[in-house]
Amino acid sequence: MPKIVDKMPRIAGRDQESRQVNVALDSTDFITVADAARELNVSQRSLRRWIADRRVQVIRFGRAVRIHRAELQRLKEEGIGE
Repeated sequence: MPKIVDKMPRIAGRDQESRQVNVALDSTDFITVADAARELNVSQRSLRRWIADRRVQVIRFGRAVRIHRAELQRLKEEGIGE
């Protein structure tokens, strides 16, 4: 019988390849692209472009894309979206 292994969500980042992480995930630590764009005062389109360019680190739950609050804080500290 094949062994069943639970996969952790992949975090897409600045690397070429996504990497799997072994962390305890709390759904309150992640926000949607729409909410992040609102907090950064940028358009969703700009934020999605930065995600595609791997300037913003995200986590994907299937097709759903979420941004960790620490990444949002990093963006704010860098002055993105002021």
